[in-house]
Amino acid sequence: MSIEEALSRLSEVPESPELTGQEPLPRVLAVAKILQAMAEVDERLRDVRREAILELRRQGMTIRQVAEAVGLSPGRVDQISRNSRV
Repeated sequence: MSIEEALSRLSEVPESPELTGQEPLPRVLAVAKILQAMAEVDERLRDVRREAILELRRQGMTIRQVAEAVGLSPGRVDQISRNSRV
């Protein structure tokens, strides 16, 4: 599945029958399950981003160059880089 397909499918989740046609308690439980899964994916994606940033740094890019290339502030790139050394 491509990233675009995954994002498209994810945007459809709020309109799914499991979330629109149920009583409040099953809706809350379904949303909790989705949010937990999203938190796990978020953590894995952050790891992928951190590794890619570190690779760019190992290739010789400065923090400022990486920041400009990926759309983050230099401070955030530095923070991500420093956190990986722990």
